[in-house]
Amino acid sequence: AELGSTTVNAVLCDADGTLWIATAGQGLGRWQAGRMSFLQLPGEEGRRQIRSLVNDGQGNLWLSGARGLMRLTPAELALNPDAPV
Repeated sequence: AELGSTTVNAVLCDADGTLWIATAGQGLGRWQAGRMSFLQLPGEEGRRQIRSLVNDGQGNLWLSGARGLMRLTPAELALNPDAPV
């Protein structure tokens, strides 16, 4: 997967070096181990417009977007299969 001409709204690097990318159009991107992927988010429709993201220090990733706030726990992030777009 690649970003192409997607607008990047925010970027966050977590403790293990994973780069999280909030995009306007492709949702939440993950750059890890030299590979770009996009996560499948619950209620995918309307969740591709990620405006900002923050790590709360407990490993949870909080996203804000067109449909409000969303929290992804470490377990959800670890289990979420990479989904190339």
